Amino acid sequence: DFSSLSVFEQLSEQQKLLASGSGLFVFNGTEDIKGLIHSGYYSQQLTTALYAQDIGSCCLGIRPYGGTNYCIVVGGINQQMKQSLESAVQVPTLSMYLTERLKQYLPAYMLPQHYVVLDK
Repeated sequence: DFSSLSVFEQLSEQQKLLASGSGLFVFNGTEDIKGLIHSGYYSQQLTTALYAQDIGSCCLGIRPYGGTNYCIVVGGINQQMKQSLESAVQVPTLSMYLTERLKQYLPAYMLPQHYVVLDK
């Protein structure tokens, strides 16, 4: 559940990809070398096939469930996106994120202009 994550986890690039993606493929298997290689191989085969169908993919590098070896988020892409070298994910700053969240609860005149991150 996205809302149960901390503000910093919600700001991560992985969470932004999950929120903006159209689907998620999770490859489960054993954690031995054979299971990891199989998961990696099949995920590469899948991403190659999807790319030919104008579906982009990105490995997340996280294990959302027990037994997960590989996790890929997918979404539609066009020719311009295929030619682009940079990721389309724009990670907002902490100030931008907090302001957007606070807009849901506070009138405009009560929104802070500056934020200060304090150490514990």
